[in-house]
Amino acid sequence: MNDWCSLREAAAGPWPGRGRHPASTFATMPAPTPLDHARDFLRHLETANSEAARKEQFITYLNQVFGTDDENLKLIQEFNRGAEHQLRIPRPERGGSAAGRADTQYRDVIIEFERDIKAPAKLRHAEKQLQDYFAANYNAGRRDDFRLLATDGVRWRVYGVAAESYLGKAALTAEEVALCPTESFDLSPDSAGGLFGFIDRHLFRTQPQQPTLDNILFDFGDSSALFGTTFQALKLAYHEAAARPELKVAYREWRTFMSLAYGSFDDSPDVFVVHTYLSVFSKLMAYELLSAGQNPDLGGPLLTGIRQPAAGYARS
Repeated sequence: MNDWCSLREAAAGPWPGRGRHPASTFATMPAPTPLDHARDFLRHLETANSEAARKEQFITYLNQVFGTDDENLKLIQEFNRGAEHQLRIPRPERGGSAAGRADTQYRDVIIEFERDIKAPAKLRHAEKQLQDYFAANYNAGRRDDFRLLATDGVRWRVYGVAAESYLGKAALTAEEVALCPTESFDLSPDSAGGLFGFIDRHLFRTQPQQPTLDNILFDFGDSSALFGTTFQALKLAYHEAAARPELKVAYREWRTFMSLAYGSFDDSPDVFVVHTYLSVFSKLMAYELLSAGQNPDLGGPLLTGIRQPAAGYARS
């Protein structure tokens, strides 16, 4: 009987007239940090023995860490629906294409989930899938600056595509898609603190990007779609204006200065076009820095992060 009374009293709380516990007696548990969630994600991956299970654990991690923001929630929902994206995979050996779908494709991100990519053969299989997906999108008319990732949740490999492998082509086969590794991240207890920044940089871009060499190369370098499409446009403009006196003068002066700087070098029109791209890009970067990112004519930022227009590069 006394035990029942004790249980009833505990459930009902202190009776009137009896002492109440001060609020300070009850400790408030601190909210989990992104590091805590990353370590939980790693622990859960130890028992996730399939691609689907690993993807589900990753979605849980995304909701825990990024799901507090409405805009990020929309991205996560798109991520969830990404497996529904139908593609026509080129199969030249069959004389056509076959229906397929990426593990996850949303906006300009394509992710191939595998149970394990530690073994080179497993990683190569994931890369082959990414080549298939890029070729299928290209053949469907999409010229996005795709960010391609292969992962098993623990190991993350990021790729761009070499512009020369698709420029000027009406259609692609998977074998023609030249992947360029751009970054890798391996999740471990020691590296768990870096998972948030890695995922944010490649999937969300909620934080301004630091203008590091790797970030600039990925967004604007020779494996970016921006470079590919700009190079193609500049090369076409060069050939259309090749007979104009002012272009001849610019080309002659460029060749003279480059000879003084490097001696022997490749003075082909293609290299001239690449240097034109680099010259324009460096001027835009300088203007971005000196103008605090505002262009009066455009009414807003001049240069922004390519994949998430609202998130640009941080100024040091």
